[in-house]
Amino acid sequence: MHSLNIPTTMGMDVPLTPRQFAVYQDCRRDFLETRRNGPASVKPTPEMQAYFEKLGHVREIAYASKPLARNIWRPVGEEEPADTRAALESAVTHMQATEEALNDRKVPVILNGAAFYADPADPSDIGVRIHFDCLEKMGRGAKECFRLAAIRGAISIYETGIKVMVETGEIRITKKINKAAAQRLALQLWVLRQNGIEIKEAGFLMVDPDYKHPGGVNYDPKKLLIFEDVIKELEAMFPEIESTLAAMKELDRDGDLSTVEHDEGCPYQVITDPYDVRHLGRGGRPPAALRGSGITDIRKIGDDFVPHADAGKNQFSERVWRQIRAVRDNTIVFDKAEAARHVARIKELLKPRGARVVSLDFETINPLLPVFKDTRPFEISTLQLSSHTLPDLNVLLKKPAVWRTQMSHSEYLYRGDTDGDWVAPAAKAILKAVGKAGPILTWNQSFEIGRIREMARIMEERGDTATAERLYALIGGDKIKQYAELAEKARQAGDHDVAKKITALIKALKSLETDTSAPWEDLAKHFKKKYAAYAQQMDEIRLDNGRIVDLEDVITLSMYHPGFNFHYKLKTVTPALTPYEYAKLQGEIKRGDVASLALEEMLNPQTSKPQRKKLMKDLLAYCSLDTEAPVWILSFLLKLIDGRIPLSLSGKGAK
Repeated sequence: MHSLNIPTTMGMDVPLTPRQFAVYQDCRRDFLETRRNGPASVKPTPEMQAYFEKLGHVREIAYASKPLARNIWRPVGEEEPADTRAALESAVTHMQATEEALNDRKVPVILNGAAFYADPADPSDIGVRIHFDCLEKMGRGAKECFRLAAIRGAISIYETGIKVMVETGEIRITKKINKAAAQRLALQLWVLRQNGIEIKEAGFLMVDPDYKHPGGVNYDPKKLLIFEDVIKELEAMFPEIESTLAAMKELDRDGDLSTVEHDEGCPYQVITDPYDVRHLGRGGRPPAALRGSGITDIRKIGDDFVPHADAGKNQFSERVWRQIRAVRDNTIVFDKAEAARHVARIKELLKPRGARVVSLDFETINPLLPVFKDTRPFEISTLQLSSHTLPDLNVLLKKPAVWRTQMSHSEYLYRGDTDGDWVAPAAKAILKAVGKAGPILTWNQSFEIGRIREMARIMEERGDTATAERLYALIGGDKIKQYAELAEKARQAGDHDVAKKITALIKALKSLETDTSAPWEDLAKHFKKKYAAYAQQMDEIRLDNGRIVDLEDVITLSMYHPGFNFHYKLKTVTPALTPYEYAKLQGEIKRGDVASLALEEMLNPQTSKPQRKKLMKDLLAYCSLDTEAPVWILSFLLKLIDGRIPLSLSGKGAK
């Protein structure tokens, strides 16, 4: 018989929850606030709900593969009681149903079960309340044991940061199981073990990233889902769990909220002071040079600042210095020479006959469950693009009313009308939009380069080498092929160490979703001095981005405006430097992740025709803004170089 420690609800303390456990690890003050006031009632935004539903589809497929399973959780649509006591009573009911299922030989699998750990040393202490996804029986009789599985779907919504999600609108998704998810599962395993339930395997039931979609709307659970047993890793977390729970209970009993400060880097704190030095650490942890210095206000950092002895000798990076001086002096800090260097490259790309300035942006989907035949989970498909084109760079020195009349716009949106082939029409639309010569402006070039490279690879595999070569030419050629040629050259020269490392780089690049120099930088330090010639050639390959110009890089490396609010996102930089406003957008799509969700909804056969039409309209309007904004920024940059814009932000000086 399997028996859970089921308490009555009278006279008992409210148990700790996994979410509170995670909150405690990030910020003890917020743990106490959660315990004292209860979790805030949060109504998910539509985009948050869409992410939850993605995971929900995986759960449905997993549950459907276990027809004899008993689902313990409340009926679909029934919310947990807001009242703490009522919620506890509901949990006890679920615990009793879980115990009944554990002892029912006809139930091979328990879904959404519940359990408490009651501390034998303190009967009045309920301990930890958990819910688990899936508990599957693996044996019979007295030796009966179980497999514990968390259905993650290879997607991890940052559950510990519900407060952050509500305040900033961010939902963080990862293909890999993060530490927070592992800790939650380890806590479930620990509680079940404390209740005497033998768990032989524990891990994550996830979508297989190598699953290839055969097409249609149905998925084979046996091929789609894989189980990864990580019980040893989870058991290694037990000492940390036990010590953390003990500290939580101690703080819960004796902690005074007024004396518990936010932990450094706590993700739940909101920094409202615009001069707080924590902004320099991107909203939480200030640079090492400041720690221990006693300086909390950016305006107190002088140009002669020397780090505190305990903070080490590291000074600020040039980018952080620009932020400090701009915020402190309420001015635009501008490196004219650096900006002019990038503009010179743009002008060089404009020399060929017929060259034009093109601003380009893509919208994509990377669905958890693949949509198109022969695609895999999280495989990126480029379904939309927008471009704005100018024949002349100098016209941007004039008033917007003048240069906007000379600017043309083109767009493409996949509507599901090419029998699932999005690649060929998207490639054709890109080549038509960018023309034969001229700079292609992007914001965060790694994304656009990665998408173009992927399309070129697919077209090459199809035998359309002409289209593939034209696409590769936009981004400086096929880097993987160029690295492979260099590796072969190294082998022939007997430099096998170099060849091995370049081959590792090629493997890393193939697995990346976006182009990046990080793998090269990691490898370069190993042999740059010994094999300088190879390092130089690798550098030439890495830095050749063809016609692509990353305007985000230009701004990040050359200037800072206090209005950036310590970010270099397009939607932050644009309103700081120009009168161009994203706020005028009338549709519901105002962010890239929302656009991706909208594209998936548009392709869903169950979406109504009126809704599909509305989504198309909103998608086209949104993507258009993302290509006009960089042109406004480039106009501002050219005028700043030309001395037509003052650096001082008059009338708003720092106090």
